[in-house]
Amino acid sequence: MNVLLITNDLNVLRENTPARAAVEHYATFTKHLVVVVLNTSRDRYRAQKVSESLLLLPTNAYASIFAPLKAYQHIIHQLYFQGRLQVDLVVAGDPLLAGFVGWFTSARFHRPLLIELRMNVLSRNYASQSFAHTLRSMVGRFLVRRSHGLIIYSEGIRATLADISTSIADRAMRAPHFMDIEAFQKEPLHVDLAAKYPQFKTILLTVAPLEKVSNLQLAIKVLAGVVALYPDTGLVIVGEGSLYRKLKAYARKTGMAEHVIFEPKTDNISSYYKSARFFLMTALYEGYDDPLAYAAAASCAIVSTAVGIAPAIIEDGISGFLCEPHDTAKLVTSITTMIRKPSLCDSVRLNANLSIQKYMDSDEKTYIEFSRQAWEQTIKEASKEAESV
Repeated sequence: MNVLLITNDLNVLRENTPARAAVEHYATFTKHLVVVVLNTSRDRYRAQKVSESLLLLPTNAYASIFAPLKAYQHIIHQLYFQGRLQVDLVVAGDPLLAGFVGWFTSARFHRPLLIELRMNVLSRNYASQSFAHTLRSMVGRFLVRRSHGLIIYSEGIRATLADISTSIADRAMRAPHFMDIEAFQKEPLHVDLAAKYPQFKTILLTVAPLEKVSNLQLAIKVLAGVVALYPDTGLVIVGEGSLYRKLKAYARKTGMAEHVIFEPKTDNISSYYKSARFFLMTALYEGYDDPLAYAAAASCAIVSTAVGIAPAIIEDGISGFLCEPHDTAKLVTSITTMIRKPSLCDSVRLNANLSIQKYMDSDEKTYIEFSRQAWEQTIKEASKEAESV
């Protein structure tokens, strides 16, 4: 089959990254795979013909708003000849900009459309964050209704799809989660949080972008509740984003400035997980699952809002603690209970590690095979739909 994949993941254009490895694997079961990457000229790349079956085309747009137009120009120049679009399937890596380009191409040339939903941009929690989020959620809902197939990454997303339409939820295929847990655990320890911050007897770790989705004011509020009982507790937040100054100010306002450490993103993130005893997740809605997976693989005691893969890997009180996004009291109590009862903490850490090993697929070939089947299934379903009209 000939496939057009549209994505905004710049790592596809970079060698030796998981995203690049994935598209190279996809190319092994396609006749031709053309990947259009929605990037701006700030991160300029050249077009790359990786192999006879794989072509990478960056948009290099002046601004992100112009990337869809540049993407469509690439599609016409590279794939439209002999009076037709030479692809059997259009795959969009998200239900926003990539999804819009995918839908327009699909509708214009009557090709089946498959959309991936890694983040639940359709949820009410996502839409309630801002006017821009509301618009994005509306776009996402518009696009999923017009797709022929969907790849989702959690059952929470399926539940949201079911609220829109049961038929949409029925055509959603949940992707297996892949993680090389053994390789992660073997990575050398470059940072020891206890040694780096000896002023704290107990350290809570949070790895998240400093944006609204992460709900990090709640993390600081939870810290204040824990510090009231255990004054030698600190919170290390690893991440970058637009709310850095606001969060620093909030830490000062709550009297937590000396207890909150902000660190930038790092290539040695595995060391942070491995040297942390507690991991705190306060996100409002589903995002990418890596932090929770890494925390469980590193045997952290996880306290998390019920988002992403958290409900799938955490049995409340057994392999971690699940809380609602605004239940500050339970978040505080969950942490302080484990501090007070080290044996419970150790049991939770062990169970989290066992749970993630059961949940994650350790063979990347499983995900690649799933993708092949999902692509073929979408083409078949679109063909049946066309025949029935």
